[in-house]
Amino acid sequence: MDSRSQTIDAVRLFCNLLVVLLHASAAFQYVPRQGVEYGVWSFLCGGLAPVLLPTLFFLSGYLLFRNYTNAVYGRKIWSRVKRLAVPYLAWNALFVAVYLVFSAVVPRLAIRVNQFGLDTLAGCVEKVASLTVHPIDGPLWFVRTLFVFALFASVLVWLFRKLPVWAVGGLVVLLIGGTALFPQQAEAMRMTYPAYALVAFMAGGYAATYSFDVFAFFRRFRWPCLVVSLAAMVGRFAFQEYSGPVHPTVQTVLLLLTIPLFWTVAEPLTRLLSARWIQTWVMPASFFIYAGHFLFASTLLHLVAPHLPFTHGKLTVLCLIFVGLGIPVCVLAYWIGRRIAPRLIKIFDATL
Repeated sequence: MDSRSQTIDAVRLFCNLLVVLLHASAAFQYVPRQGVEYGVWSFLCGGLAPVLLPTLFFLSGYLLFRNYTNAVYGRKIWSRVKRLAVPYLAWNALFVAVYLVFSAVVPRLAIRVNQFGLDTLAGCVEKVASLTVHPIDGPLWFVRTLFVFALFASVLVWLFRKLPVWAVGGLVVLLIGGTALFPQQAEAMRMTYPAYALVAFMAGGYAATYSFDVFAFFRRFRWPCLVVSLAAMVGRFAFQEYSGPVHPTVQTVLLLLTIPLFWTVAEPLTRLLSARWIQTWVMPASFFIYAGHFLFASTLLHLVAPHLPFTHGKLTVLCLIFVGLGIPVCVLAYWIGRRIAPRLIKIFDATL
């Protein structure tokens, strides 16, 4: 494996682990939202972790359009059917089954069944296969959005090749400007097809179309990129925490400016994640962790949290349970699945 592939794999794995940290914010419901401890975890979950989203959209666009021609469109889409659409449907169907089976004995799940309309066939189908309703396995909205973007690859590559760079830039400005003209619609699309996701995907695709080495660029201009992306990350968090809801346009711009962040530290990340035990045990389970932590880590959290007395440090304990125990449990479940039903597990780990 060449160094660039190792870097890409390391950043992707890091992002898939960060999504667990992102959702560790579920622990906030069990403690008062105040104090230094809350502030630290709020920044980690709501400031640092969300950078994974524009990063992965950018990377996905780059990988899709690398060496892309219309002749390979069918092969690339079929690959993404197996790696995105199939696990998307499988995980959501599994979640619906778990909710329905255990709702009779778990009051929290009974509430969710009613909330999500899982007591009807239409409600179940909507939570499994809708293109607009938030999926029952929450993190998989990214997978669905990415798959839908990929369907329009031929249209995008035509735009990239036929339009001058200023016109492509104009399209980006229109997408971002649309969030200013239609803020309510932009906010409603925040977890389906947000503007920053399409812009990041297009940016990665455009770079790949013209064989622009973005990784060398981020490495060469590491310090300016690091400063700008850190400022955008901190600024977005500060707006969110201290100024109320962030305007969709500000949100879009700041998220896009965070794209270079993980690439500027890709070398130390690659070294850190190149440990043999990580490559052997964690790397193969990367997608399983991304999709499955919403089940395994959340279950651990909600089992433990009600029984912990409120003391200083409770939030830290709960977040460490969610992340520090949730990830190993996902890895363990993955390898048990590999051992018991290796063909079935391919449906859930995006390796069909």
